[in-house]
Amino acid sequence: MTSAQIKTLLSPPDVTLSETRALEYLDSNFGSWESIEQLSRLDAEVERTRAEAHDLEKRLGESQELTDKFISTTSHRTKSLLDHAQELSLRRHLIADDILALRDELAPAEQRGTTLLSELEELQKRLRDLEGAKSYVQVLERGLELSEKAVQAIRQPATVQFSIANLDPFKELSNFVSRANELLIDSSSGSATPMIARFLENLRSNTWKDIKGILSNHLVEASEKLGWPLPINLTASSMSDVERFRHSFADLLSLQAEGEAIQVRGEGPDNKNERDGLYSLEALVVSIALRFKFHFDGARPTSRLDKPEWYFTHILNITHEHRGFMEHFIQPLVEKSPFHDINAQNEFTRLLFSILARKVKKSVPQLLAQPSLLAHTIYQALLFDAAIRESGFTLVNTWESRVTKQHKVKEWPGVADVVLSHKSWFDEWMEAERRFTEHQYNEIIISPDAFAFSNDGHEEFQQVDIRPTNSARRIKALLEQVTERYQPLPHYNQRARFLITVQVPILEAYYGRISSSLDAFETLSSSFVRAVPGALAGQIGAGVDTRKLTSGHEGLQRLLKAYASASAVKNAMREWGDSIFFLELWTEINERSALRAKVDAHPSLPHTTPASTAEEVHGTLFDELISQYDSVVTRAEDMMIRHICSEVEGELKAYFAKQWESDQDIDENSVVIPATLVSPLTTLTTQLSLLVKTLPSSTTASLYRRTASSIASHILQRSVLHFGRGRMSPSRGLIFAREAHLWVEASQMAMPNRRVEAPWQRLLDGAKLVSIPKGSEFEAAKDAIWRASDEQCTEFAEAIGVRSLDRKEMQDALRARSDC
Repeated sequence: MTSAQIKTLLSPPDVTLSETRALEYLDSNFGSWESIEQLSRLDAEVERTRAEAHDLEKRLGESQELTDKFISTTSHRTKSLLDHAQELSLRRHLIADDILALRDELAPAEQRGTTLLSELEELQKRLRDLEGAKSYVQVLERGLELSEKAVQAIRQPATVQFSIANLDPFKELSNFVSRANELLIDSSSGSATPMIARFLENLRSNTWKDIKGILSNHLVEASEKLGWPLPINLTASSMSDVERFRHSFADLLSLQAEGEAIQVRGEGPDNKNERDGLYSLEALVVSIALRFKFHFDGARPTSRLDKPEWYFTHILNITHEHRGFMEHFIQPLVEKSPFHDINAQNEFTRLLFSILARKVKKSVPQLLAQPSLLAHTIYQALLFDAAIRESGFTLVNTWESRVTKQHKVKEWPGVADVVLSHKSWFDEWMEAERRFTEHQYNEIIISPDAFAFSNDGHEEFQQVDIRPTNSARRIKALLEQVTERYQPLPHYNQRARFLITVQVPILEAYYGRISSSLDAFETLSSSFVRAVPGALAGQIGAGVDTRKLTSGHEGLQRLLKAYASASAVKNAMREWGDSIFFLELWTEINERSALRAKVDAHPSLPHTTPASTAEEVHGTLFDELISQYDSVVTRAEDMMIRHICSEVEGELKAYFAKQWESDQDIDENSVVIPATLVSPLTTLTTQLSLLVKTLPSSTTASLYRRTASSIASHILQRSVLHFGRGRMSPSRGLIFAREAHLWVEASQMAMPNRRVEAPWQRLLDGAKLVSIPKGSEFEAAKDAIWRASDEQCTEFAEAIGVRSLDRKEMQDALRARSDC
């Protein structure tokens, strides 16, 4: 019962409400007058109501009594509960205080030192550590005991032959280490390998090395009895020494074979390494390594940085000196072992490489400050690698190929790869080569005789190719030396980098040098310079006659030098491009995308074609540079032709100026050369003679044809076709015909062994027409050329020997006659 209900029950009765309800009741039961008249019923109802009211008062009293009693009981009970709650709250606070006090007592305090609980915890921890340390020490003790036992089982007199049973203690050690590692690794469950596990692994490996070392010492002692590492003469050795060596060699092979079997069963360490080899041959190489160190790693005169060829030759000689011993004595021993697939000579040679690799690695840091010695060392290493390959060495049937188990045996990278595979060392070498080559190029270019024609006595240039200039010959030799240095490089990307970084810039620079010389020649010979003498004096030096530099014999000589320089290098690049080395490099570049990207990015190298899109690779590596040099050659040819024509035409000005003077005193039968023609003819002969002397016959013939044709056309235009219309008398025509033949004779003097008439044919044909005798012959000529049919005109031209002029030109030639 809620407090609201209790409050409602305790409230006094509502009189108004009671009266209202009584009135409602009377209204409902006595709603009419007739019902009121029934008094008996009304009295009965009053009595019933009075009895009900009495009953309610009685029940009210009882209820009041019960309510008072309940309130009293509840009040007492509530007070009791409140007292109990207060008592519990007090007890809670007391307990909390006790807990805080206990915690303060148990927790360590800096001022009060350690507590009993912390001491117990510390002791417990130390006890666990001691128990673990005890277990570790017991494991280590057991491992060391087994290791010592395994070594002692092998440490026996050399006369006692090795037996597989001697390895039983080692197998016990190996099994112990494997079981311990399994337990330790499982207990660590994902964390790093415990230190003791690594110790046990090292212990097992070192024990095996000790066992191997004992048997190796036996073999070394036996080999020294035979004179090793000097060349061995078995016939001069005792049979006992030979047998001891044979047994010691076989013991190491048996040890190695059993070691592999233990590894396969998972009972031993995985010591396979491609840098290792047959134990027996490794032991023999140790003595060689000691002698090598004595001679080339100490302070002896043989230990010189500038003489790497000494130690390379030393190792190369060793491979040759012991070849017979390896092939005829060692190889049969190897074939009787489980390693019968190993080639003893190749394996022995391979093991010697580590000696050189250590020496090179030690030397290179000291050579970085001396680029020339670094380059020399690398070159000697490449020569050594080439000599080894030529001797038949390959990694096939060696320990390295046996360990890697590759389907395709990898190619031996060579000792030089120690440097070449080290990026910073290779970059240093590349930069040193670039600087050295650039310096050599500059020395060649600034040499006083750089563009003088070579007089080295080589005759192969005569009649076949142009005689080169000194600079062209030296640059060709320089670039061939560069090729020789990097040709032995094992990787194509290294060769391509050498080509792009060292060789191509030299070819570009020389091309630019020749082009600039032709530019300067054109500038100095331009009409501006001729009109304003000294205009470029500040650029070419004071007191220098610019016309002398570009005119006459000296001017043609300069053009010939430029032509010869460009032509010689162009021909050299054609030879290089067709060589096997550069063809292979070009093919490899087209097959590798990385190399294609490098080459395509260089403007002086041709565009590549992926091998997948082309059936075969076309062109050569130097096609683009050849094209550039060919443009210079063509330009020089054109300039030489223009130069000769300009020189001759300049000398002809006096001739043209006087050819129309009065011809009354002309003797038609005179054979005297006009004074105005002497200089032009002499100039032509001199210039052509220089071409014949300098250039091969095929080139000279080509230049002569173009030059003579140009001069002939010039004379024909000035004297006959254009400027001579109606001015040439018949007698002058005869003289002009004789003068025309003088050009042929002058050319024949310069080129005595060739037919020279063809380029002058137009001039000769024009001279024939203007020299036709007057009268009937001349009239017949006019009729044939003007009024006859084309066929008749052609027949007439053939009859008088005119072959190069068309009908209109023949008409123009006749119009030059004053009597036409």
